[in-house]
Amino acid sequence: MGAERHGERAAADGTGAHGGAAEFWDDWLHSRGSVAAAVLVGALGTVVLFAAVRSAGSVDDWFGLLLFGALYILAGAMLTVGVLVPLMLGWDADRVLVRCTPEGLAVGDDTHPWGTVRTVALGYEAVEAGLEGNAEGRPTFRAYHVVIGTDSGTVRVPGQVWRTRGEELAAAVRRYAPEVRVEWRGRSAFRSRRRPRPAPPSRARVRTETAALAAGSLLLGAALCAAVLRWAPAAVTLA
Repeated sequence: MGAERHGERAAADGTGAHGGAAEFWDDWLHSRGSVAAAVLVGALGTVVLFAAVRSAGSVDDWFGLLLFGALYILAGAMLTVGVLVPLMLGWDADRVLVRCTPEGLAVGDDTHPWGTVRTVALGYEAVEAGLEGNAEGRPTFRAYHVVIGTDSGTVRVPGQVWRTRGEELAAAVRRYAPEVRVEWRGRSAFRSRRRPRPAPPSRARVRTETAALAAGSLLLGAALCAAVLRWAPAAVTLA
């Protein structure tokens, strides 16, 4: 009953509060666009691998052999993305990054009392992705972080969670320690359109969800292969 009442209180305020604390954790739901893209890439990789296997018997020259090898390499890369990206984003998503309590800020195993905290800065940096030799320019994405300035130095905590819950962190800091200065670097890039889960999901739930996403990528690919084999079998052969 106590756990149910706690869940109801946390769901009501949407802050992930636990015992008077505000908890902030990374969740694969914050990266659902990347996860969806990875699942689709993995599914298409299954189709490419299927095409390579079906074309193995028609390889009779060097050009066909090179094309056959390229398909295998491409399929392997796409399948790796479809399986590993969901697992990497969600396998440890239940880990609490920052915990705000009346006593101070807890980051991992270290707790910084409010008397030693001077600033909390929320910001992001543009990170380039893709191949360095891309002549059209490499796409960039925003890597969010919070930097906690203390008497003994600074603590940097990266995480996409700050993109949607940065305002909550700032409010929690102001509530517990109004004297701490909260800084924003590019505040317009932060938004709170998505409500977080009311509490960190259990490790078993997180790993089940991410494993299901990785498996779903393969199952979707298998369904696409079956559809292509039925409706357009010639589309998946080199011939």
